[in-house]
Amino acid sequence: MFSEEFIHRFIEWVGNQRVTFNINTLNILMAMQRSWDVVFLPAYPLTIARHTAVYDITMQKTYQWRNTLGALAYDCVEGYFQERKDILKNDDERAAHVDELLKMGGKLPFLYVRIRTNEESGKREGVGAFQGPIVLKVFAAHLKALEAIDKRPVSNSIKPYGALALAATAVERAFTASAGGYVNRIHSWFSDRNWGDVSLKYLAATQTLSDATWSIIVRRAKATMDKAGPDQFKILKDLPEQPVNDYAVDDIIDEEWLAANQLEEGDGAENEGSTNEGGEVGVEDMKVEEDI
Repeated sequence: MFSEEFIHRFIEWVGNQRVTFNINTLNILMAMQRSWDVVFLPAYPLTIARHTAVYDITMQKTYQWRNTLGALAYDCVEGYFQERKDILKNDDERAAHVDELLKMGGKLPFLYVRIRTNEESGKREGVGAFQGPIVLKVFAAHLKALEAIDKRPVSNSIKPYGALALAATAVERAFTASAGGYVNRIHSWFSDRNWGDVSLKYLAATQTLSDATWSIIVRRAKATMDKAGPDQFKILKDLPEQPVNDYAVDDIIDEEWLAANQLEEGDGAENEGSTNEGGEVGVEDMKVEEDI
């Protein structure tokens, strides 16, 4: 019960907060105490205090949770390269590909289902924010852990701001660590010092998403559990003339997916949904549309 319910309840609470690495501003003791009382009262009453065994173990498990997201992103990017070994044949080709993914003004394509060119403005825009296959897979690991709490799929109406921001940050770190054409797992610690600023940009972006987009993200992540990695991105090379804030995400609904997976009444509010609603991002979906 301690690991399966108490720890997971606390991790759920942390992941729902509008913070990433630095949780010092949160009332951690209150959250721990509430989680303990729900799980263990009245049989095992306990007042949790700082630097007691329960407090220290819970904090350690929180650090491990973040590190797990970071390690999973490394695994996913390694799988991404392996699946494209016939296309990205050597370190130089992989390095050039990563450079395209991360270049300034490129819209961070790994964050989206696809990148398209707006027919009216001619500008590039992302479709399906925070629904890139690798981001979904890392985020899905967090959702999977939460299922241990009530032994059922998580609700489609949840908004784990911090967890989603950390998932996106973990994926960016994994690609950044692959600048040499391979995943350098000792590139940088997944920490506030190294990735705090980036994570806060993603955190701000999560707070601009509509309720409908949040529901779609959760549904697609749940359907992505234990699925294969993404297909190849086709990245267009032209940089925009003016600097672009890649972290100001485009909240554009993926109409193609929505047409095949209509939101049930209540999605974005209070809808439990199902674990697999056909919402996984297919291999062919993660691409950049060519200019016409």
